[in-house]
Amino acid sequence: MANRCPAVVGACGLALVALCLAVPARISGAAEIVVLSVGAVEVALRESCGRFERRTGLHVRTSYAPVATLRQRVAAGERWDVLVAPLPVLAELQSTSASTPVVALGRVGLSAAVHARTPLRAIDTVDVFRQALTAADEIAISRGTSGQHLETVFDALGMTSALSPKVTRHADGHAVFRRVLESPRHVIGFGQPTEMKPYADQGLREAGALPGSLQQYVSYGAIANPTGDAPAAASLLTFLDSRASRSVFERAGVTQ
Repeated sequence: MANRCPAVVGACGLALVALCLAVPARISGAAEIVVLSVGAVEVALRESCGRFERRTGLHVRTSYAPVATLRQRVAAGERWDVLVAPLPVLAELQSTSASTPVVALGRVGLSAAVHARTPLRAIDTVDVFRQALTAADEIAISRGTSGQHLETVFDALGMTSALSPKVTRHADGHAVFRRVLESPRHVIGFGQPTEMKPYADQGLREAGALPGSLQQYVSYGAIANPTGDAPAAASLLTFLDSRASRSVFERAGVTQ
């Protein structure tokens, strides 16, 4: 699979083959596979894990949290068999523990969203982006990497002073989009489109991706815990690396 971090190349296929030649119809011995994941890939991961469960008979227990929280939970010694996170985070983990291959899942960019009642043209140029920020009563961003990137964008555009009074910061993308839906004001929220999907039928409307020069993509991957349930975790990673699972991620907006 293309676009892997260094530890993925070559080692991923060899290690997974050594542990599990193919995703078997049934695997015995493991009660469940514990997965810790960022919320950005929740929609795709939930569907893929469901397919994996039906195929293997294994149960996957998945917990979603922002990157900073995942770091804390892993550092605190919480049990996990598979970790899904941005590739740089997985690379850090590899550098401090036994070498474990990474399955690259794809990348996600940043988009804007508003309430469906809000008239807003698609954000397709930097000028339109600036106008949208100026017109908003509130700008909702996360405290994570996407929010940090947007703050650098505001600064690069020379708008930090003007926008600071109306910027609100939230735990993650889901909290951002809930704020957009719950506020009676004109709120524009920014986050990853994969996190917008659960709110589409509640009145959330995507207003467009950040213009190319302002865009930031985050690449995600999955890694097995070298001290966890290796055969079961390897089986799940093999499935996540399959064509069937990749198509699920593509449909959810996690692109290659």
